[in-house]
Amino acid sequence: MAMNTPVRRSTLCPGCGVIVPASELRAGHSETGQCPECGLGFSRQCLGPNDAIASEPGPSYAAILHEARRRALADRPFPIYGLDESWTGSRWLGGWGGSAEGINQITFSHGGPEQRKGPMVNVETFSPTDEGEKTVGIYLRARGLAGRLWSHGAKHEVVRPTFNREDPTGTWEEAEIEVDGESVPFRMLAAGAWWVALGEVGSVVVSLRVRGVPGESVRLVPVGDVEPYLTKRLS
Repeated sequence: MAMNTPVRRSTLCPGCGVIVPASELRAGHSETGQCPECGLGFSRQCLGPNDAIASEPGPSYAAILHEARRRALADRPFPIYGLDESWTGSRWLGGWGGSAEGINQITFSHGGPEQRKGPMVNVETFSPTDEGEKTVGIYLRARGLAGRLWSHGAKHEVVRPTFNREDPTGTWEEAEIEVDGESVPFRMLAAGAWWVALGEVGSVVVSLRVRGVPGESVRLVPVGDVEPYLTKRLS
């Protein structure tokens, strides 16, 4: 693809779930706008070749990132979940986040990134501080998962109810996911090879985004040894 070929971008409004009209962005350009239905503002950017080169990490950056990963995993005060030993593919730390109070969410990724084909399982563990934060966290995560599923080919009428119902997973299917040897209720939404799920495991909220792996083959366990996730090895 030529570098100046317009890149078509379209997404769902995170506020109301309406489809934001697609636009054409050239490399190195950005735009701002707002949702045509609820008015929520947004910004978009398409990186150019110089941006890509500048973002290439060097050895020193890799060392800093590795240490940041270690601190994130060491500092978390809550259980984190990943796939059990039946998963033989790659494992890596997909991300982490939190607030001034500390780390409260960690994502473990399994398999190649979403741009590739083949099995992939992302497991995010979120630890809310209270019931209010948990309610908001579930709501935001349901919207985020529905938006990602739409980008993977789900019909708009399938994901839109997530954005405009009091129970964001009320239209999702009930499912059972094995967690530490026990069956735990989740809510699931699927489209083609992709499916997403959301459930509560003890005091934490667990989100799943999965490609090419049936639900009965996803077996979660608390992660004690984080070392396999610290070195990014993509299958």
